[in-house]
Amino acid sequence: MLRAHAGASEWKLKNGLRTIIYPRHDVPVVAVMITYRVGSRNEQLGNTGSTHILEHIMFKGSKRFDSKKHHGVADLIEARGASINATTWNDRTNYYAIVPTALVKTALELEADRMRNLLIRRDDLASEMIVVRNEYERGRNEPHRLLSSELWAAAFTVHPYHYDTIGIKEDIEGVTVEELRAFYDRFYWPNNATVSLVGDIDMKRGLQMVKEAFGRVPMRALPSQDIPVEPVQHGERRFEIKRPGTVNLLSISYKTPEGRHEDAAALTVLGAILGDGKGSLLHRALVNTSHVTNVSVFVSRFHDPGLIECMLTLGRKSRHGAVVRLFDAQIHFIARGKISHRDVLRAKALASTEALSSRASLSGFANALNEAIAFGDWTDAITFANEIEAVTKRDVVRVAKKYLIEDSRTVGSLIAL
Repeated sequence: MLRAHAGASEWKLKNGLRTIIYPRHDVPVVAVMITYRVGSRNEQLGNTGSTHILEHIMFKGSKRFDSKKHHGVADLIEARGASINATTWNDRTNYYAIVPTALVKTALELEADRMRNLLIRRDDLASEMIVVRNEYERGRNEPHRLLSSELWAAAFTVHPYHYDTIGIKEDIEGVTVEELRAFYDRFYWPNNATVSLVGDIDMKRGLQMVKEAFGRVPMRALPSQDIPVEPVQHGERRFEIKRPGTVNLLSISYKTPEGRHEDAAALTVLGAILGDGKGSLLHRALVNTSHVTNVSVFVSRFHDPGLIECMLTLGRKSRHGAVVRLFDAQIHFIARGKISHRDVLRAKALASTEALSSRASLSGFANALNEAIAFGDWTDAITFANEIEAVTKRDVVRVAKKYLIEDSRTVGSLIAL
């Protein structure tokens, strides 16, 4: 055993596969998840989108479990009551299934086989390419997603967070079976993955099933990869997107540290003070005065430094420049320590409730575990609520002064024509 915390335990198999087991016997189901430490962060210009396309191909078939022979994932576990899916993001790809306890062994065998025995076929790529292209087009046509994507591209100049997870259109359409196979062979190994079992599973039996399914899968030395370090930003960046439509948007972001950083909890509370709910500062100052119709704030927690991103939907008569000035007034308000203890307590309550509620369901906890694995510390899925509770007003003011500075921010405007 490597570590144990609050009822969850972590092991490492001889082939490098990490395993986390968290028994919960309140319902007879188990969340079976495998997290690969590969995402768009591991891509370069020319192969962007490969992680996401490969995620799609993983459901088409492997040597033992082939969907074309009606012996694939959907046939063996979904048809018997399992809920299955997968997601790709900046730092990770995960595959998960919420299964009846009796299907845990089968779900693990499926994951073990497609870890190294995936069938990457030309006709499968052709069929999934239609789906992926549709996803890409939907994202480019949705104003909020478009602006956010362009904001990250402007905020990061050399780090791969510059690229949207779905990739660049030319890279998506140009990918080949051979390139996907090479990408798969770089990252899909047991020593680059973590298997998590959450739910109605005995610790000893769960570990034994993981060993039986994955124990013979060979490990391989992972290729070294130098992820470019984003240089320090020395001045505000601004850009505009003009397109036909009816929605005017403003997105303002600031650079933040990596997800494991000691300031993560204080930044999360700061995000809640700014934009979580009708009592937040931006809602009171901008929505209640009809300057904007909606506010959302996203505080990233990634493997590498990311962003705190504020997205504002402008009112019909509002102008981007005027809204930026009103927004800045709220940032200065916080940095001068003018927020009340009530604001801090409210934000802490919202943030800690969100962290705790993620543990209320198997799927919610598996999702929190997945993100924590991706940025580097799985125990964060359990401890983060306590870290939020320890945040003080002084902490919030300190991180506001440290990170919400104009020289590190990017401002993007979407202007409807």
